[in-house]
Amino acid sequence: MVPAEVYARATTRESPMILRALHESFPEKGRLLEVGCSYGFLLDRARRDGWQTTGIELDEGAASHGRQKLGLKVLCGTLENQLARLEPPYDAIATFHVIEHLRDPMRFLALCRGLLREGGILILKTPNVTSWIARRTGSCWQWLSAPAHIHLFAPRTLELALTKSGFRVEKIWSRRGDAHNNLFELVCAAGRYFVRRKERTAAGGNGRKSWSQDWRVNAAEAAAEAVYYPLGAVVDPWLEKKGLQPELVAIARA
Repeated sequence: MVPAEVYARATTRESPMILRALHESFPEKGRLLEVGCSYGFLLDRARRDGWQTTGIELDEGAASHGRQKLGLKVLCGTLENQLARLEPPYDAIATFHVIEHLRDPMRFLALCRGLLREGGILILKTPNVTSWIARRTGSCWQWLSAPAHIHLFAPRTLELALTKSGFRVEKIWSRRGDAHNNLFELVCAAGRYFVRRKERTAAGGNGRKSWSQDWRVNAAEAAAEAVYYPLGAVVDPWLEKKGLQPELVAIARA
């Protein structure tokens, strides 16, 4: 599980977009369910914005943080095994980087549809398998991480999945989101490639540090951020316009 402080920083960065999307559909607020709510930081912000919130989180430590430190209603488990404890209908459901982990994403979407009131919205984020960085890095792409990620979506396949689950898709777009910048991802992909080559040729390999744990990664990330910052001001908007950023965001209405 990613440390709480990392999620807190990500929530600070990402929550304005999410709260704005919720406000545009329900300026009077309403009832929000987040599936995969982690430590509960987004729910806490939504509650302070006037929403009645409920969360579901698979990791008990993260769920406990939400309950005990933030005073949130957070159920521990999966959406399916916590259905009996939910109190539908909800005005909005948020689920971020969950669907790619599921064996049956269509069932998950159908369950979400059934929990929403007519006119309610689903806000979903997931990796973009047709992104520029995914195409450039291939099997070394950060989010091509089987068996953790089972199903990956393109904009069109995500739209089809939502439509077949009974949703009316309002918008799907790509953005950088929770991903590192593309320059850093290229460096990491090269590192993963060479580590894999060495592990294939070396005997054993137990006890070796993975690329993600290496101190050189931290140095590379800092350098890549400094170099990419001015470049990203031009490149990122272009990639987003073309649907080629690494994260997909969908808003669909029940």
